[in-house]
Amino acid sequence: MSSRTTVQPAADVPAHTPPTETRWSVSALVLFRFAFVYLVLYSLVPIGMSAQRTFHDQLLFPALDRFWATLSVWTANHLVTDFNPRYLGSDSVVNYARSGLFLLIAVVASIVWSLADRRRTQYSTLHEWLRLMVRMALALTMVRYGIQKVMVVQMAPISPHHLIAPLGFYTPRQLLWAFMGASPGYEVFTGLVEVVGGALLFVPRLTTFGALLTVLAMTNVLALNVFYDVAVKFFSFHLLVMAGFLLLPDVPRLAALLLFNRGTERVERPTLFPWDRYARFALAIPILFGIAVIGWTVSTERSIDLAVGQAKPGGVPFYGIWDVEEFTVDGKLHPPLTTDEVRWQKVVIDDRGYVSIQRMSGSLIWASTKIDLGRKTITFDHTGKPHPDLRELFGANWKADFTFDNSSPEMLILTGRYDNRSAAIKLLKNHTRYFLSPHEGQWILRAGPAMPYL
Repeated sequence: MSSRTTVQPAADVPAHTPPTETRWSVSALVLFRFAFVYLVLYSLVPIGMSAQRTFHDQLLFPALDRFWATLSVWTANHLVTDFNPRYLGSDSVVNYARSGLFLLIAVVASIVWSLADRRRTQYSTLHEWLRLMVRMALALTMVRYGIQKVMVVQMAPISPHHLIAPLGFYTPRQLLWAFMGASPGYEVFTGLVEVVGGALLFVPRLTTFGALLTVLAMTNVLALNVFYDVAVKFFSFHLLVMAGFLLLPDVPRLAALLLFNRGTERVERPTLFPWDRYARFALAIPILFGIAVIGWTVSTERSIDLAVGQAKPGGVPFYGIWDVEEFTVDGKLHPPLTTDEVRWQKVVIDDRGYVSIQRMSGSLIWASTKIDLGRKTITFDHTGKPHPDLRELFGANWKADFTFDNSSPEMLILTGRYDNRSAAIKLLKNHTRYFLSPHEGQWILRAGPAMPYL
């Protein structure tokens, strides 16, 4: 006769058993308080950017931005003597002052908090709420930038003005944008990595995978921003830090699996609510929100691209590259000499409000333009203020008002005033196709390259 013992489940065991709480060290408690305040303050930056661009918020976050901008400008005025208070970009003096204020507030708040809450032994539930906020801030940003790349609108495909610009006149940032725009397929691939990483952050159980993808993607983005001098270094650095914060609790498990070839156990994280019904609700809401965010972002970015995105050949009058055949000022014909600082070499019309003009030296200058097809007038305005060391490239300021004759589709004749002098310019349409060679599309080359590599 075999004896078998049947163990009956205890009637008083709850359906959900939270993980055993551990006592945090004093240094961990202080560090968490500091990180909590700073990350909450900085998470509002990407959340506000997405709220204004994707969800068209014109009240709450714009008011919050104005508050911090005013306070940051006041702070910078007491620390820095030479800066533009109207420039609020990521790498601006104002933005660094704003982050400095966040840092100061976090230090003071963590000290006061530590003194007022000395008996606390852990912040496991509050840590989960902080992770939720960081997840949403990071996910919103990754999805938005990723969708822009998938739609090939962040780095637009090569335009005609790119094709005539000498490589030596590109800034590193312009070269990066041209490099990405020259291969839409690669841009879509990088965008998909960002979208997938951001989308996974909306799913609580996939946060580790999403944070790992985001760390990899943002490490590459930060490196590009630093070494190509893109003016969002500070912002991308913070996104990488936020992704690292989400990944930090899983670093020991990832190291055990990837470095030491050891198995890992399943980890149950504390829930946001102690009641099962609300806990399941808290798991579902971010997923539903993520689905809505992705759809809304696609719709918003498509609308923005249609309104202010890269112009198409049929969307701008006289679209294309035009060679300057004749250039006459005050009755004097200017021959095509590379030393002539007045004559133009080419005119490129590929934007709704700007025109690119190639000077005889080869450099490109930009001028705002207005084309009135009814009155047959076109105006150019090159009154920017370049740095003194770039004057050789961009030349002096000037304005021009012309009437045009386009009786021949291959010719455009401009007559009027250029830099307060009478001028006549004859333009011929350029149909050259050799500016950018097409992909060969071969994995195995049967012959050497047609042109030697430079």
